[in-house]
Amino acid sequence: MMILGRLDFVVNKLLTLLCMVCFTGLFAILGLNVFFRWVPVLSVFPSFSMGWFDEIVQMLFAWMVMTASSLLCRNSDHFKVNLIQMKLEGKKSLYVLEFVIHLATIVFFAALMYYGWILVEGAVQTTPVLKMQMKYLYMCIPFNAFIMLAYTVRDAVVMFGKILI
Repeated sequence: MMILGRLDFVVNKLLTLLCMVCFTGLFAILGLNVFFRWVPVLSVFPSFSMGWFDEIVQMLFAWMVMTASSLLCRNSDHFKVNLIQMKLEGKKSLYVLEFVIHLATIVFFAALMYYGWILVEGAVQTTPVLKMQMKYLYMCIPFNAFIMLAYTVRDAVVMFGKILI
C-alpha cells in the first residue's frame, strides 16, 4: 500500500507540474500575441511571424484541460449533482449508489481511453505551420483517460469496501 501511496504522490506532482507548464506557456504565448498586436515589432522584423501560435495554444490548452481533469478526478473535485446523495446521507444505500456511479464512470473512461487511442493511431494530419503531428495533441485523451480510470477504480474499490462493512 505504501508503494501505491508514493506512486499517487509522484503522479500528483507530475500532473500538477504539467498543468502549470501548460498554463504558463499559454499565458506567455497569448501575452506575446496581444503585445505584438499593439507594438509594431513585426514591421521592424518582417521575417518574424506569430502564425505558429494558434497551433501551440491549441496543444497547450488541450493538455492543460485534460490534465487538470485528471487532478480533479484524483481529488473527487469534479462538479456533481448530489441531490440523491444528500437524501441518502448516513444510509448504506448511499455507498451502493456511489459504487454504481463509479462503475458507470469506469465504463466511460475505458471507452474514452480506447477510442482516444484509436484517434491517436489514426491521426495522420500535421499542423499547417509547424508540421507537428496531430498525434501529440490527441495523445492527451488516452493518457489522461487512463489516469482518470485508475483513480476511479481506486474510488470504486474504496466504496465497495464501505458496502461490505
